[in-house]
Amino acid sequence: FTFTSNAETIFISNEGSDNITAIDLETYEIINTFSSGNRPRDMHYIASSKTLLVAASEDDTINIIDTKTLKIIGNLETGDDPEIFDISPNGKIVVVSNEDDNEVTVIDIKTGKIIRVIEEVGIEPEGVNFSPDGKLVFITSEGTNTVIIIDPWQGIIIEEILVGNRPRRGAFSKDGKEYWVTNELGGTVSVIDTNSFEIKHTIKFEKKGIRNTEITPVDFAMSNDGKLAYVTLGRSKHVAVVQTNNYKVIDYILAGSRVWGAAISKDDKTLIVTNGNSDDISIIDTQKRAAIKSIAVGRTPHTVRIID
Repeated sequence: FTFTSNAETIFISNEGSDNITAIDLETYEIINTFSSGNRPRDMHYIASSKTLLVAASEDDTINIIDTKTLKIIGNLETGDDPEIFDISPNGKIVVVSNEDDNEVTVIDIKTGKIIRVIEEVGIEPEGVNFSPDGKLVFITSEGTNTVIIIDPWQGIIIEEILVGNRPRRGAFSKDGKEYWVTNELGGTVSVIDTNSFEIKHTIKFEKKGIRNTEITPVDFAMSNDGKLAYVTLGRSKHVAVVQTNNYKVIDYILAGSRVWGAAISKDDKTLIVTNGNSDDISIIDTQKRAAIKSIAVGRTPHTVRIID
């Protein structure tokens, strides 16, 4: 098998079936379903080497997958139970959260070896995001309801910010001046000023007919034009559409059961979300603000990425 597609391609990690689904973004046809390590979760693409990095949580490793052959061509050591990770903008290191050990691991991509481990980054660290300048990493810590800011190059903790209840994921605004954090059990998003490290705004979600306890924000897709944030709301089966300039929630889009991961196409016209309990993805037309298709994938889809 050789994978040759000129269109953008959707990749979905299926943590319940230990495989990855590749789908053509133009035709919505499934191109291939291929094996990964055990319990694949977060994924990131490295354009220069045309490789997809996939956290295989139960194998304590990150698989390096060649996107042409869709085969595992190497692994990065990660420490215990890697879940979410990010790649430095210069492409040199990976920082991964080790939820069970309350630490993060810094890995050299070239050698595949661990450079250092930073301990005590809160309890149950999850979300990992490099700042746009590549100097700092922001980590969400579920158990301590905090965001821990680290310098991964020196291995030191810079700051700790108290946010809402059970923070899961984070995303930087287009200009890098804000870091948005989903608080799953708080049903909110905290917006942090990246200069002062203060919370400047809290976004609340409410929709008629949905109980507040069902609104469980998890992941983000930030539009490429910087104007909108799409927030997956977990058990509520909806995705919130938020204007970034005034934090106003302007719509809720119905998706599948336990809507989880999110990714947006380069032209901002298509939003893809993973539905963990219905084993499918929803294709959302962002102009209509409606799901136009659902595609069955593997069991418990976790992360979605769209790559060229």
